[in-house]
Amino acid sequence: MRRRKMILWGAVAFLAVALIAWRLWPLSLERLLSARAEEVTEASCYLSVSQYEEGLPHFLSYELTAREPEEIQALLEILDASRYRADFRNLFPWTWGSLQSGRDYDGRVLELTLFFGDRSGQDLKYDFLTCFGSDTMRLGDWRIHPTDKEMFGRLADYVQTHGRRMPYTGSEIVGELSIGITWGMQIWAMSEG
Repeated sequence: MRRRKMILWGAVAFLAVALIAWRLWPLSLERLLSARAEEVTEASCYLSVSQYEEGLPHFLSYELTAREPEEIQALLEILDASRYRADFRNLFPWTWGSLQSGRDYDGRVLELTLFFGDRSGQDLKYDFLTCFGSDTMRLGDWRIHPTDKEMFGRLADYVQTHGRRMPYTGSEIVGELSIGITWGMQIWAMSEG
């Protein structure tokens, strides 16, 4: 009886140590991607920035499509500067594919798609990476945490600097419309008063 308890407690301790090691062991970008980084033929980035200016919401969007090897390499170098750790929630199937912003969410969301091989072919491979702030990311259905918290800021700055600002989106139009309505109501109130 005593031997069974020791074996059971030993198995539980081994499982706990294995889970902690799995969670804390940093992985390289190469280990997380579905193909080798050298096989990336295109990278498509979309950055949305939400912020408040003068008490009103303001939304900006940037897009960057990298097709040249130098551009792709610059993006991969930023991503490869960090290591990544898995999240315990990856072990539960009901959490796959969902992601919330983490503690370090600053109003920026970045979506990055890495394409491998010929995009026109039948065997199109790609990895889709979503970043909500500097501490939470999703690669496919996996939640990951970068070890370098500054990596997200560098990646977002790169997309803002080298990408193009998207024209007005619906949310920007609503923001501009709300400013117009507010001004109109102030003018109306002054003319009535």
